[in-house]
Amino acid sequence: MRLANVNPADQQSFKGNPIQSLITPPSRSRIWISLQQGTDISSLTAPLKQTLLGYATGATDGATDRNFDSPAITPITNSIIDVYSIAPATTTKLAIQGKNLLSSFNFNDFFQLGFSAPAGAHTFTGIGDGLFNGGQGAVQYFIFDASNNSINSLPYTFTLSVAESNNVTRFRVVFKAILTQLQASQCGVTIAKINTEVFADNVSGANRYRWRFVSPNNLPNTQLETLLRRFTFTELENLASGYVLYNTTYQVQAASRINGIWQPYGPICNVTTPSIPIANVNCTIVTSSNIYLTTNPGQAVTNQPSPFNTNYRFRLRRNGSNDLFYTNGIIGFAQCQLKSSFFIDPSGINVLLPSTQYNISVALIINNTQIGNYGPECSITTPGNVNKLSVYNGYNTINNFAIANPNPFTNNFNLKLANLNNEAVEFKIYDMFGKLVDSFNIIDSEIENLEIGNNYNSGIYNIVISSSDNIFTQRIIKK
Repeated sequence: MRLANVNPADQQSFKGNPIQSLITPPSRSRIWISLQQGTDISSLTAPLKQTLLGYATGATDGATDRNFDSPAITPITNSIIDVYSIAPATTTKLAIQGKNLLSSFNFNDFFQLGFSAPAGAHTFTGIGDGLFNGGQGAVQYFIFDASNNSINSLPYTFTLSVAESNNVTRFRVVFKAILTQLQASQCGVTIAKINTEVFADNVSGANRYRWRFVSPNNLPNTQLETLLRRFTFTELENLASGYVLYNTTYQVQAASRINGIWQPYGPICNVTTPSIPIANVNCTIVTSSNIYLTTNPGQAVTNQPSPFNTNYRFRLRRNGSNDLFYTNGIIGFAQCQLKSSFFIDPSGINVLLPSTQYNISVALIINNTQIGNYGPECSITTPGNVNKLSVYNGYNTINNFAIANPNPFTNNFNLKLANLNNEAVEFKIYDMFGKLVDSFNIIDSEIENLEIGNNYNSGIYNIVISSSDNIFTQRIIKK
């Protein structure tokens, strides 16, 4: 804007005396809005166009005023990006638009923008002085995007699927927005459980909330939308599998929707996820030649809910010795049968001995990437005939023992077994809480004819199939 009846050097909007240009007269407040092609706002080569908006004493709010407003210059034919404002109640395009500076700022005011841009990503940025200098107590300004009914802080990036030419309805510069943030009691803290509810401050009239997450583990920023003013990290994991890690700090922002319009995100708050839960293990002698190890569902599963991919690793310590032995690979289920080749030392030698006491513990493995601490030990003494179990050959892969198909399934699934010997196999299926939901014995050659899962609820299940020399485990999902 240009000021009337002042020194000509002070009339310049963008250029002028270098010393005077550093001084902002108290009678004016300005915002330079830039539209730049791409998302790198530090680029010095990306196409960019600016428009100037502001308030000054004596300016008019109606049609163009030659003392304060300047028409936009029609861009050359090959110009690829353009931004300007629209004079109120007209279709006039302005490169500079000034409005009257009142004694009390009108937060309901706005500037309508027009723009042209090619397909792709583009970014609005802004810089201001006077009332808009960004300091404490300064008036904040935002970009309203009519395409998604959202009010957004700057910089604001949007993407066009096709080029736009002189769109004068999508964007506005506005000054009224309602920000929310995470409750102070949950900001900068470590939550107790992975499914602990994290709340935002209440916003009157809000009917939906958004949450934006910045992850420290080189994953892209992620956004979650909820009906209520709370979220859980399990909801985020459902949306973006593998995104949530234990014992990790996330930067979180909250936003609300009021009267159908999304408000800007509020301040960043750090929230740290808890450590991986500790699981107990129970040692049970079923027969003289069968020893089963099971995790305690109340401890392991309640604190570790779906949708995380949870595996288990059992550790065995011979009583009176510091020797530690671990399960041969990751076990995909919370129950396992103790066999002489189940635990191995680093050289691959079987370590299970008859008539010997062992202390056993278990750790949770999350999404095959994070392993927790081992929990309390349980003690058990192997039977004298434990060497009869040495026929066990370890866990077979899906490809050479059994395949569940389809997985995930909608109604039911089938199992196909390899190396059929017309021998009896035991079939068991457990839900994620360790509850047995199905069990039967069948000849292996007949199992392919079964349609399994018709009466199962939607959820995640673990299959365990045992034969004389194989144990097969697989996780399946019913939609």
